[in-house]
Amino acid sequence: MTISTNQIKLIDRVYSALAYRLDNKGNRPYMSNLFDMERDYEKRHRAFTGRQNYGNLTMALAARLISAQHVIDGLNTRYTVKDSLRVKDSVILAQAIAENFPDEIAQALAEFTQDEINEFKSLAYHELVQSEAA
Repeated sequence: MTISTNQIKLIDRVYSALAYRLDNKGNRPYMSNLFDMERDYEKRHRAFTGRQNYGNLTMALAARLISAQHVIDGLNTRYTVKDSLRVKDSVILAQAIAENFPDEIAQALAEFTQDEINEFKSLAYHELVQSEAA
């Protein structure tokens, strides 16, 4: 399966709703920082995998998807300092964002129907990539 136009729009809408609320807190653009981390991870991942065709799942779109999913997951996931040796730094940052700004995240998600939120949560990176060799 490759990514559909509707899925691309949903990813962009969810990320933008979160970024609107979280990039304007204090003096740190939290979602933008998280996006930058995920884009760097994605760039290294694609360089490592070599010839895989990613189709319409651009590096930026993948970073938006994963950033937003990590923040939403951070509402219910609890990592410890000890876990920071085993999970990506971006996951720890996303959890910290979720713990500090749950109301802002809830406001962002209130813009979506439950079906849209469920669809977004179910988006799996490996299913959105066009995996045939280039």
